[in-house]
Amino acid sequence: MDVELAVCLTQPQGSIPCVSSVDGRTITYKAPQELLDASFPVTTDASFNVDKVHAPNITFSDIYKGQFSDMAKDFMVESRNTVVYAYGQKALPKRQFLYGSHNNISESVNAQSGVAQHVLKDVFSHPLGECVLQMQAYVLGVTENVTDLLNLENVSAVVSDSVKEGPSILNITRVQINSYADGVDALKTIAASIEEEFMDVLDESRQHDPFPPYNPFHCIVGILKYPNMEALESGMDSNSMYFISLGDSERPPLCGINLDQLNKYEKTHKSHTALVAVLGAIRCNRLRIPFTKSKLTSLLRRTYNQEKSNPQTEVNKPTKTYMYVWCFNDTNHAEETYHTLTTARRVGNVMGGAGVGPASRDLGVEKWRLEQDILELKDELSIAKAVHDYKPCIYDQPKAVQNIQEEEFKRITAINKKREEARAKAQAEMRLQAQKEAQAVIEAEEKKSNSNLQELEEKLKQKLILNSELNAERDKKIKEFDKQLEKIRKKKVEEEEKAVKLKEEIKAIEEELNARNTAIAKAREQLEVLNKDHIRGREMILQGREETKAKREQIYEQRRKQREQWLEEIEAINKKVIEQVRLLAKEKASAGIGRIMPDDINERDVQADIDSIQKFLPKLIDIDDPKAETPASERIRLQLEEYFETEKANFERKLAEEEQRKKDLEKAADQYKARIAEHQSRMKKDQLQEALKKERHLEGLIEQVIQYLEHGCRMTKIPSKGAARKRYFFISDDRKKFLSCEMDEMGVPQNRKRPTTTVYFKDIKRIILGQFTPAFDNFGKGGKKFDGPEDDDGAYNPSPTQTITPQNLSKYFYRSFSFEFKKGKTLDVITDTDSDFEAWIVALKRLLGSKSEWEKVQDQKKGKKMDASLEPPPTIEWGIPLELNGKPGADKLSKEEYRLCTHNHITPGQYLNAKAEILQKANNSYITVYDVRTLSSLDLPRSQEVHEFFLMRKLIPSPSDQD
Repeated sequence: MDVELAVCLTQPQGSIPCVSSVDGRTITYKAPQELLDASFPVTTDASFNVDKVHAPNITFSDIYKGQFSDMAKDFMVESRNTVVYAYGQKALPKRQFLYGSHNNISESVNAQSGVAQHVLKDVFSHPLGECVLQMQAYVLGVTENVTDLLNLENVSAVVSDSVKEGPSILNITRVQINSYADGVDALKTIAASIEEEFMDVLDESRQHDPFPPYNPFHCIVGILKYPNMEALESGMDSNSMYFISLGDSERPPLCGINLDQLNKYEKTHKSHTALVAVLGAIRCNRLRIPFTKSKLTSLLRRTYNQEKSNPQTEVNKPTKTYMYVWCFNDTNHAEETYHTLTTARRVGNVMGGAGVGPASRDLGVEKWRLEQDILELKDELSIAKAVHDYKPCIYDQPKAVQNIQEEEFKRITAINKKREEARAKAQAEMRLQAQKEAQAVIEAEEKKSNSNLQELEEKLKQKLILNSELNAERDKKIKEFDKQLEKIRKKKVEEEEKAVKLKEEIKAIEEELNARNTAIAKAREQLEVLNKDHIRGREMILQGREETKAKREQIYEQRRKQREQWLEEIEAINKKVIEQVRLLAKEKASAGIGRIMPDDINERDVQADIDSIQKFLPKLIDIDDPKAETPASERIRLQLEEYFETEKANFERKLAEEEQRKKDLEKAADQYKARIAEHQSRMKKDQLQEALKKERHLEGLIEQVIQYLEHGCRMTKIPSKGAARKRYFFISDDRKKFLSCEMDEMGVPQNRKRPTTTVYFKDIKRIILGQFTPAFDNFGKGGKKFDGPEDDDGAYNPSPTQTITPQNLSKYFYRSFSFEFKKGKTLDVITDTDSDFEAWIVALKRLLGSKSEWEKVQDQKKGKKMDASLEPPPTIEWGIPLELNGKPGADKLSKEEYRLCTHNHITPGQYLNAKAEILQKANNSYITVYDVRTLSSLDLPRSQEVHEFFLMRKLIPSPSDQD
């Protein structure tokens, strides 16, 4: 959680400023001369440090753009709670700054529109989804009744206070906002109701009355977000925004005369003090935030994620708080301006609301104002008496007065002179009387304490020097803590930015990988289509070749048969020719005709010719023709082979490219995994360093606790007989004993150098926590017996210890402890607060050297050996274990957990809640005793016991083992 503190200055025209700012973060206040002449206590220039100083001419719209631009996004997207406070005097525009003016509210946003209207416009720029928005507005006063600003006729709205759940608003009107126009209408109604409610206070004609109207009540406007209608019906909101205009800061004139105004003033500034304490605790990162000091702060527990029963507490991000302080920058309002700036200083101060008087007022200036009021009333009384006793100069005169005005002037001058002389005489007498009384007191004190005034002054100077050194050291530590906090914040922002970048890179790589996988899948599909086309074309070509081959074989067979037929016919003809030649030769022989001519054909010649024909004719007529391919089919075959070779080369090239891309993506993924592993290692190392830093901080905190106890604190000593008395207990400078001394009526220790009780640590046998000794039993006879804590808050008690009686003794059971000495006697005490009890137990454990089993195991691991000759240190334990039978949640505890809770007086609810939160946080970081103390309602000794129990059972890792 964080608190941003800003100051808005308003300077009337023609006025002289009393406040200046050079760097926009530091305000310098200079009291005007008229106040200094009246003994104003702030005589030197005062400096006030804030986060932002706004110039007088800035508009509400500029402030919103500079400070609240992310509020709507935080509210809708990140489920973050936001609270905006406006604080200042009644004549300043603090309510207009938050809600706007009734006449100026419209759907169009202008320079003077309130912050709430700006936020509503940005909220409805985001989609609502199933979310439901509601708005409520009311005025919180000093009584149980509240004013409903959305319905002024509603008189049943009240503040209901419950011991277990705290205060809550009942019977209040809530308006559901479904659009920006609905929100504007609601703001109009709220602004009109505020103007009607505060009409008398803002009436300038009544500001000069003896007792002007005074209405210092708080205006609260809240916008609640519910995740769905079921959550709306159950009343469980997820997060909210609150715009709170705090009651007027100024004190009414002559405060104390009008008892009604005095009552309102005291209760209002009590709530201001409580709010300053809460904001100071948040800004200074305190462990406990005091929400229960007023109704206003108690109503905001849910907004600050402090309701443990609410499931949204763990989901919501830390609440953002804006505190806007409005001041007049002129000499007429210089006194109230100083009070207002003092409030701003205490919000950012480590001390917060601590001190005497309200945190919203400066005590010295307030005392001066009361003295001025007393003097003013005395002057008024003296003037009234003089007027009453005055007789005109012409009264009872024997002679007539010629110039009445001159005679009146003489009389008035004489009266004023006499009054001044009487005042001077009274002052002189008062000084003389004061000197006599001071001398008598000094002499009495010197006799009583055997010391003179000079020694006291020297001691006072030494104390002042020591106080200034402590303040300087405290301021130095505050600056160091602020620097460390700023470094941690910057580191956190850088790590978040790196994480966002890594996520974006992962997303880009995944998108590129998906695109590559898609491209590969498409290429594979195309390749399959091409392969199918290739196979289909090859089948068609083979089929065509088979058909051509069949036709060619058919033609070849026909030609072969035809040629065989031709050869058979030729052979037949040749046979016929030979037959004819034979017949002719026979005929010639029968006729007796011989061979006459050499050219005559005989059978032998014809046979030779036929043999020649049979020899050469098959060569001339070949039966089987050569099967040569045609040029067209060869050309088609070559084109198909070239096409298939090209497609194959393209596919192989694309496949190689995809393989290379796959290797590049795998390499990038390996690099990203390495970066993720390195980032996780660095985060683990940072968490380890943070845990070790918390452990070292806890060691330093224990040393500060011992230093605090060396200074001392008040405790009640329980005697064996008689009444209980308060004593001042403190640890000696050598840290070997503790002492006690008497106190005066103001609670200041007396005679620290001569203590009434001295106890050496070596004489202590054991320390018994609780009320278990005979002294407590004898003192508490007739009173209520302690039977365990009533609820899961356990030992926590926010109120200081009152006067101890037998009737209320058991109420302070968890602030009681006893020293049992080796000789058998006991010293029984009760601390004033829970923090003092915790401080004493922690310091005694350190100073007495008591160690738990876990600490002994760690010492053995580090090589530290215990000296057997030394006497074991005293034990610190509860007198009797806590009885848990019948307690809620006791059946959920194991035997070891049951033993832990009974021996350390921890309720089952406390332990189970702490266990759930510790184990949940242990998943992301190391757990230290400081974390257990923060996550639970346990004090430091019991937090250490729970932490060591978890470490011994290995439920959480130990930072010291990882070191």
